[in-house]
Amino acid sequence: GAFGYQRMQSKLRNFLAAGRYWDLDQANAFPSLLAWRAREEFGDDAGVPLLDSYVAERRAICAQHGFQKRELLMVLHADELVSNKKDVAKGKVYVTRAWLKRFHDEKVALCKRLHAKLAPSWPHNYPETNGSNPLSSWLSKYLQHFENECVQKVADHLGVDSIGALMFDGLSVDKEAVPEVDVEALAALTAPITWALKPTETDIVVPDDFDD
Repeated sequence: GAFGYQRMQSKLRNFLAAGRYWDLDQANAFPSLLAWRAREEFGDDAGVPLLDSYVAERRAICAQHGFQKRELLMVLHADELVSNKKDVAKGKVYVTRAWLKRFHDEKVALCKRLHAKLAPSWPHNYPETNGSNPLSSWLSKYLQHFENECVQKVADHLGVDSIGALMFDGLSVDKEAVPEVDVEALAALTAPITWALKPTETDIVVPDDFDD
């Protein structure tokens, strides 16, 4: 049920959700989680100015340096970058933007520090089974733990029975059970992670003569 719903193409999911569900999403989830954990573990010595600037001003940074959010997320989940499309392979992402290359260097350095500090004793440690991308794979699973904690806090706060589906870094929430969603109140529960209501409008129209 929930897994199939979250994997749907967005227009179809919005068609099913419109008028019935809120689409509640962690804002800028993985970059925000990574910046938070960097500060928690290393304080002012975190050494992540590019990550901090992206979290604070995502749209401006993307516009200034000419890349899309999706490109940064690919870099965030890659151990290695390549500058030639012929070299693209599993675990290797093709990137030409200088800012993204610097961001990747910063992220790899941080990831190595986190791994060295936490991997031996991390209570939710995971085996590094991704041979082509081991460091970023470990980082992803580490951040997913906190992502899941935030989702669970919000689900408990809104009432588990009101949740239509858990969706990666968000939730589908029944509008009848929860007529209004206060994203600022939710942010207070999961600080410094914030929340956004995604639009559920759709241009899909069912013909009047449709026979189900």
